[in-house]
Amino acid sequence: MTKTVSVPCSSVTGLRRPSRHPSRSRRAGPGRVPMSRPTTSHETGTAVRGESPPGLVRVAVSAFFFVLGLGFGSWVVRIPDVQHELGISKGSLGAALLAVTVGSLVGMPLAGWLGTRMDGAWVLRVSGAVLAVSIALPPYATDWWTLALALIVVGVGNGALGVAMNVQGSLVERTLDRPVMSSFHGVFSIGGLVGSLGGGAVASAGIGPRAHLSATAAILLCLTLAAGSRLLSSPPDRDNAAPVLVRPTKTALIGGTVAFCVLFGEGAVSDWSAVYLKNDLSAAALAGMGYAAFAGAMAAGRLAGDRLAAAVGPRRLVIYGGCIGTVGITSVVLIGHPLATVVGFGLMGLGLSVVYPQVVSAAGATGGKDTAPDTAIAAVSTIGYFGFLIGPPAIGGLAQMTSLRWAFLLVALCSVLIIPLAGRALTATAPGRDASG
Repeated sequence: MTKTVSVPCSSVTGLRRPSRHPSRSRRAGPGRVPMSRPTTSHETGTAVRGESPPGLVRVAVSAFFFVLGLGFGSWVVRIPDVQHELGISKGSLGAALLAVTVGSLVGMPLAGWLGTRMDGAWVLRVSGAVLAVSIALPPYATDWWTLALALIVVGVGNGALGVAMNVQGSLVERTLDRPVMSSFHGVFSIGGLVGSLGGGAVASAGIGPRAHLSATAAILLCLTLAAGSRLLSSPPDRDNAAPVLVRPTKTALIGGTVAFCVLFGEGAVSDWSAVYLKNDLSAAALAGMGYAAFAGAMAAGRLAGDRLAAAVGPRRLVIYGGCIGTVGITSVVLIGHPLATVVGFGLMGLGLSVVYPQVVSAAGATGGKDTAPDTAIAAVSTIGYFGFLIGPPAIGGLAQMTSLRWAFLLVALCSVLIIPLAGRALTATAPGRDASG
């Protein structure tokens, strides 16, 4: 039988630590969630139905991050095949891919709204299932319109899953009383790498996108069903349910601005690094190494991010990350040598890797003070996503007026902005550590 721990949605990231009074509770051992007895309604708003091993819960939440990374990594390598089968132009393909953005901008606030009205674990399971099934849809499109419709569904699943899994990750973090959010995002990066490499191998073997992505969807659905049985339950606080769209709090706006800066740089590097190395620096052999260095360093930084956050504090970690990211992208602009550029992109990925997870964690931790954690995380994620959307065309437009090399100064500016904003974005006390470090 599934073991769940129930807490009200309004305190989803604010699980109370065991009381220091020996007659009321005891500190839990390292292997269990600190809830060894039924908790009364005045403590959590509902009764706890049993213990849940935090290790299993952490693995389950990690599985959802892996699902999102694996799904998108598998899809992106089959985009050229889908384009070829439909016979659409690059311009038409670009317009169709915008449907993912439209869907994501719907799915993010929708998941935040649902989280204030339904069990957060249920929202995560449904979001994961939608994403899993949607990955199989694009290859079955018969024309541009059906492709766009399929990609809207993919976007809704992507946006909703992104918010729901971060909310659950924030809950796990508060339950364990130590930072773990960065490792979740590291697993997402690993999933993307596995999906892209595996998808490339499958495509090289001559397997069509329909068979490939249908099999991928089945795998994702199985992972979703298996992991969904070990989530922490968070029944909604219906008395304080939020509307679908709410004005973000000041803290959420600042955190969203930091997320915007990170994703602005990530989008710019993913779309323009290869072009810069190949066309501007005449280094065709290293064209793919720029983004590879960026993505690899980002995955490594996120896997180490939790230990670093516990060691120096989230606020200092974000400041240090902003500094390293700024040094990396500035070296790309100023040095202008192929190898130095690859190293610079790697430094940038390493620095920015720790920023977004800490901002999301802080949004979940402060959510109970200003608004529901689901809504706070949805606001930060949505604002940040605009950075990923705006970054590539902004770099392209500035490059048209100057050069691609100097256009990267926009990314450097975003990295610099992270440093002064870090103190105000991470106002919450981090799990197991003061935010100031």
